[in-house]
Amino acid sequence: MKKLFLIVAALFVAISFSACSDDDDKDGNINPEQIVGKWQLVREVGYSSKDGVKLDEVDDSYAEDNMFLVFNADGTALNIQDGNQYQFYYKIEGNIYSDRESPNDSWENDSDHPSVRTIQKLTNSELVIKDNREYTEEGSKYIDSYTDYYIRK
Repeated sequence: MKKLFLIVAALFVAISFSACSDDDDKDGNINPEQIVGKWQLVREVGYSSKDGVKLDEVDDSYAEDNMFLVFNADGTALNIQDGNQYQFYYKIEGNIYSDRESPNDSWENDSDHPSVRTIQKLTNSELVIKDNREYTEEGSKYIDSYTDYYIRK
């Protein structure tokens, strides 16, 4: 009987520790603390179109160590490209990622070409951000859709 109890207890412990990982975001909520750190851009995939006709298509890989995003816990971040850097501010709500240049700028997307950025994947080692922009200009409908892939450095 003691052996059976120990086996059942061991199975219970094993099952308890094999639950879903913290990286699962099936409900669309991202833990903003998980993005803190340095991320290297390794690939960009996407396109732009006008009235349904593709204008540009991109599928670029970046092997060089020259394009980074560095997210801090206080909502500030750095964009580093080819040794140049600029600071910006960010926030994450659910899986929506927003950024702005100044702490005084509104979080509202009031641009003529509004963009919706979603975090498609965020794990300890990978970050995927999709940027969709749809707008009409001079009677034509434009779509810009790009996905950036990052690895943690």
